[in-house]
Amino acid sequence: MHIKIISGYNLSTTAGDKVDPYVELIVEDGNDVLDFKTGFIENNNLKPLWYHDVKFTVNSPLFCFLLFQCINSSTGGLIGWFALPFNCVRQGFRVIPLRDGFFNVIKNSFILCDITIVKCPSPEL
Repeated sequence: MHIKIISGYNLSTTAGDKVDPYVELIVEDGNDVLDFKTGFIENNNLKPLWYHDVKFTVNSPLFCFLLFQCINSSTGGLIGWFALPFNCVRQGFRVIPLRDGFFNVIKNSFILCDITIVKCPSPEL
């Protein structure tokens, strides 16, 4: 699987703090946990651009899920998150809506990604 984390939009905090956002992608695949991080963008919460490529292999698609977290690197605080099972992931450009710590959707706050799923040939038995 190949995910390009392109940009964010309206990544504000409720306190109105200075925001240096980065995205952390955690892939839980059965017993395996993979952790990927973009670089942080200094003082840009309106439309940070990352263009960060992530490539990984999913071994257990039925038990795999993806967790996107947007984090403020200056405070370490969570800006927003979104989790979804691998079976719900579709190819193409995707807008990922962010939620706050109370599971509420953060209005007009998104991460833009380009997702490519490459099927590996199954081994012959």
